[in-house]
Parts: sequence; C-alpha cells; structure tokens
Amino acid sequence: MIGPLILDLAHASDLFLVGGKAAGLGALIRAGARVPDGQVITTACLVQFLSELGIDRGYLEKALQLDPSALSAVRTALSDGPWPSGVRCTLEKVFLAVGQPACVRSSAVSEDGVTASYAGIFRSWVNVRSVGEFLEAVRDCWTSTFETQAVRYAIHLGVSLPLMALVVQPLIHSTSAGVAFLEGRSVTVAAAYGMGLGVVSGRVPVDRIYWATEGAKPKETIRRKHFVMVPNNSGLAYWPDSTYAYPLGNGSVPLRVLAVDERQALLTCEVPDSHSSCPVLSLDTAHRLVEYLLTAVTHCLGNGNWDIEWCLDLEGNPWLLQARPITAARMIERSATPTDRVLFAGEPVSPGVATGPARFVSDRADLEAVQPGDVLVMEAIPEAFLSALALAAAVVLHEGDALSHCAIVAREWGVPCVSGAPVGLLAERCHYSVNGTTGEIAQSEISGTQESTKMIRCEGAGALASVNFLLGATVPEAHGRPAAVHKWLRLWRRAVAAEPHRGLDLSGLARAAVPGEIHMQVAAALVVAAVQIRAPHRLVIDPTTLDQLRDLAPDTATLLDETARMG
Repeated sequence: MIGPLILDLAHASDLFLVGGKAAGLGALIRAGARVPDGQVITTACLVQFLSELGIDRGYLEKALQLDPSALSAVRTALSDGPWPSGVRCTLEKVFLAVGQPACVRSSAVSEDGVTASYAGIFRSWVNVRSVGEFLEAVRDCWTSTFETQAVRYAIHLGVSLPLMALVVQPLIHSTSAGVAFLEGRSVTVAAAYGMGLGVVSGRVPVDRIYWATEGAKPKETIRRKHFVMVPNNSGLAYWPDSTYAYPLGNGSVPLRVLAVDERQALLTCEVPDSHSSCPVLSLDTAHRLVEYLLTAVTHCLGNGNWDIEWCLDLEGNPWLLQARPITAARMIERSATPTDRVLFAGEPVSPGVATGPARFVSDRADLEAVQPGDVLVMEAIPEAFLSALALAAAVVLHEGDALSHCAIVAREWGVPCVSGAPVGLLAERCHYSVNGTTGEIAQSEISGTQESTKMIRCEGAGALASVNFLLGATVPEAHGRPAAVHKWLRLWRRAVAAEPHRGLDLSGLARAAVPGEIHMQVAAALVVAAVQIRAPHRLVIDPTTLDQLRDLAPDTATLLDETARMG
C-alpha cells in the first residue's frame, strides 16, 4: 500500500504524502487558525494514476531524476491519458465534498521549504465551478510538475523533481488580499483589492505598510490601484467594457471589465477613481490583521521569518491561505560596470549587481529569444515565465513588488531585480548595469561585440580534478547521483549568466581516466541543460565523445541532433 489517495486537510502532516503547503496549512488548522478547510489529493494518487496508465514507480523515478525520455512519457500520460475509473471516482467525491467554487493548489513535497519556495513554479487553479473543470485542473497541476519551468528550477537548485500533492479548498470571496512578511521584529504587508492572485503574480499595484518593530509607527506607501482581479461567480459571461459588481471595501462597486480569462472564471477590472487612490486597508484594519497573523503563525509554527498569504472575507474576517519560511537570498557576486550614468532609481526587489543587454519580453515568442546573460525588461513576470530567470543576468520590471513570486525566486537565485522603471526608459540590446540592492539602473559602456568567447574546458583526465571539485564528489561517486551532477550544471549556468559569451567544451571527455559510461552521464546532463536554456551552440563536442554519447546516452544524442537541425 503506497498510502491513502485522499486526506482531510486538517489531518495533513506527512510531508512526503501531502507536500509542503498542505502540511503547513494542516498544522495551522489543528492549532485553531482560520484556514479554509478542504482535502488533500496525496502524492499516492498521482503515483496510482500514472501506474494505471503504464508508468510504473521506477520509470516515474527516472522522470523525477530529469531523464528526458521519461519526462516526455510522463507528460504525455498526464495530458492525454484516459482517467482510470477508480481515480476519477475518488476525485469527483473530493470536489463534491469541498463544494464549488473551489481552488486546486499545488503542494509538492519540497514546496514551501526553508531553502526553496518553488514560488509560482507550479500551476494552481482558482474559482473551479464544475466536476469537469476540476478534473482538468487536477490534470493540469500534476502536469506542471514535469514541465520546463519546474525542470529548470530543479536544475538550478541541483535537485530532482518533487512528487506533487494537491490542496483542494473552497474559494474565499475576498474584498482585499495580499502577502505579509514577518522578519524578526519587522512586518511588511502588501495589500490589494480583490484576490491575492494579482499580488503574488506582481500584476497589480499594491499598498505597502511596514512596521520596523512591533508597536512602532507604521510607514505607509499608498499606490494608485489601476485594476483589480476578482472571481466571476455570477453565472454570466462577461466581456471587455461590460460591468461587473463586486464588493471593494464597505459595499458593492460597479467595475468596468478589462479582460476575461478563457474559463470566464477570473475578471480583470478597472478600479474606479473613488477607490483607486484610497488605502486598501485602514491603519486600524491593518493593525488587527498583523496582530492576528503574528498570533496565529507564531503560536503554531514558532518564531522565525514567515511569508504569509492572507485575505479578508466579505465580513472583514482574516483568513490564512499559506504560511511558509522566507527563503534565504543566495547572493552571487557580480561585477558592475563603473559608470556614473544612472538613468533611474527604482524599487530594489532582489539584491546584487549585474550587467547585460536589455531584452524586452512581452509574450512567449519574446521569451524564446532570451539568451543567457540578458537583462529582462518586462511589465511584470507572469508565473508561467518564471523559468526565464534561470537565464537572466538581471530583471527590470515596470510593475512588481518585493513580496511577489517573481521577487522570491529572483532572491533565491541571486538575480538582481528592480521594479518601477518607466516604459521607454531602456533601449533594446543596449547594455545596462542593474543594481538590485540600491534600485539603480545605469547605462553600461560594455559592447556585446567586445568580448571573445570563453570556454569551460573539460578535456581528458587533466580536468578531472576540477570536475570532481565542482561536483563535490569524484565522478565515479556521482554515478547514480543526479543531484551531484546538477550541482556542477548549476555552477556552469551561473557562469553563463554572468558571462554570456562563455561556452562549454566537452572535447576529449571520452578520454578521461574514469569509466566511460560515468563521464557520459555527466556529458549527457550537460547537453540536456544546454538545450533547456537554448544554448546548444555554446557546446563543443569532439567526434569520439559524441560517438560514445550516441552509444551510452542515445536519447540525449538524439535531442542534441534535433536541436542542431532546428538551428
């Protein structure tokens, strides 16, 4: 028996069965905190679903270890495979028990951890209103575990993919929502009208209230709220320029619809002038909210640094939607271009300094053109684009907040980030220095054509000592330990981000004085990583090494060949 397929959220405690988010919410419920109760679709349910479609636990483990062919097979099974009748029946009972509208939220085993948040990496669904939509949500959230965004995050951390559980909860209709960071004795609250989805995605402007210490006078930053994200539970279809009534503050307010998602589940609406410049929370309401959050979280989870998602319902009651440790920023030293040409001082979001060419990104086509070492310039970073941070030297946002998912991942990965830059400030492909510690953006005098290509050479046994040092183990010891291999990949990827013209030379790797199949494991992993970050042209492989790669890692060689043919 691999474990129950379904658990009540209040009983969720086994991290490997229910994942990080569910375990944290379960602990809060048991301590008496106000958390929307619900159920957990455990990791055992995902394992059983795949098993009944012919993906046994051994092959699933290969996918979790980032094997390309296994990843492809699992994704196909999850997206196209028929529902096993037993699993489908179980899930339908979950939806009926929780009721509609519901939320389906990711809860991977290592999600919301001390060192890795996985913030925004996996998909979640809100305002799910039918059984069919619910089954689609479950399938989509499971699939996101094995897609490029999650794979890049795992490679960057040097870990395998986690198994996924899902939290199913009723949707709380909220007048306001946001995030709170409890750091030592200081508290920062970000608040917006409507749903918290706009806050964590960085897509809506937020008010911010900061207390340096408990009891200190708060510092308020009130921004103009141009738009709000709200659920559509009217049973009607809406289109841009139609009117939708939703409670903001003390009463229902007619809102002009600006955009509608494809499910007619989420509406982005214009905030009227009567509310746009007003504080989302009065200071009295903010004080009561912070007192509740401090009491509930520290009583249950203990003192520490916590990232909390909250909302206020239509009666003004506070609800805890998530509580996880604040992950430590991984500072990566980067050299800045000496210059006094500071163009703009925005809001520091993620510390550090980096220089690179500006790359404007507004859609997936732009995303495909991103090269390692680019400075990404965006309105905001949608959660579906977070994997682009693995390539970026730095990020400049027009909108965005230091408490958003983008900011959290940027700090985890040591990618400098500044928000608040006006549209038109930067010119595409010109070089800029971005200081995420001070918020300064400066013109750089570096020209992209002035740097010669630099190669990380892995040639023969002479380079073995260096490879072993970077792996943290000898190459033979790394056999069967993908995490050790990916630790080196992560270092190479960081080097590429810091020096965009750096390459990787695998020439002569097959001649190294260790068993060939073990070195080919390293080579195969490097090739996969290069293809995933769209930089296979930065690889140099001699014919002997390529022949051994074809013999010992044919799937990887095929991937490399296909990528070469594409361009």
